[in-house]
Amino acid sequence: MKSKIISHILACIVGTLVIYGLLKLESFIHRVRNESYDEELKELAEFMISDIVLLILFFAAFASIQFILVKPVFSYLTKQGSLNKQNLVYTWLVFSLSTGLFFGIFFGDMRLGIKDVIESIGLGVAMFLVYYSINFITYFKLIK
Repeated sequence: MKSKIISHILACIVGTLVIYGLLKLESFIHRVRNESYDEELKELAEFMISDIVLLILFFAAFASIQFILVKPVFSYLTKQGSLNKQNLVYTWLVFSLSTGLFFGIFFGDMRLGIKDVIESIGLGVAMFLVYYSINFITYFKLIK
């Protein structure tokens, strides 16, 4: 039992680090493609938070999702004997779409228009597709 909990925590850490890396890559791409990006960041400097705080916030959010959603679903599927590739793909898609949709609606700003909300939903779904892919792969590698 302890090894499964540790596996969930490690999978969450690895997934968090991958998402953090992707967000840093996105920031770098924006900086390269947009000459005024540094000036825009300076205008938002008072709202900036340090990278370590951002990582802690990501981990707290992802760990909450891991233990509220993922762990109980895996436990249920394991008890039912139906934790196979097909159910795992369905679980991956449902988790990714639902949490990405929530992320997009929560962080999208309707004052900036529906386009911003749709972009936020798309980014959220893409981010959680990657997160849950890494998370599930790491978890199942660790419990074997």
